[in-house]
Amino acid sequence: MKNNYTVICTTPTYILLLDSGDGISITNSAEEVIEHLYSKGKLIEGIRCFYIDTDGRVDELIHDNGMFIDFKSGYKNVSTFYKATEKFNLNFDNFVPIDENDF
Repeated sequence: MKNNYTVICTTPTYILLLDSGDGISITNSAEEVIEHLYSKGKLIEGIRCFYIDTDGRVDELIHDNGMFIDFKSGYKNVSTFYKATEKFNLNFDNFVPIDENDF
């Protein structure tokens, strides 16, 4: 699979992806994105998967045991997403930089 996204960060409770705008969008390849992340060991049960789409919205890919289940509408932009995650003590201090070569 040619990655059409970049992993922005991971935390103990979620992973955040950025749609590259090249090729098939995350929205249109959600099944493949989830399967790819699971196959690489980057996404496991209990970790939420959010993505920033090409319009700047942050939505969620609901998954179960390596399978895409559904979309969940999220936040109107990245700022509102980060503000919401701060409520759960998930701020920039918890971000783990990702090496794109891992994918």
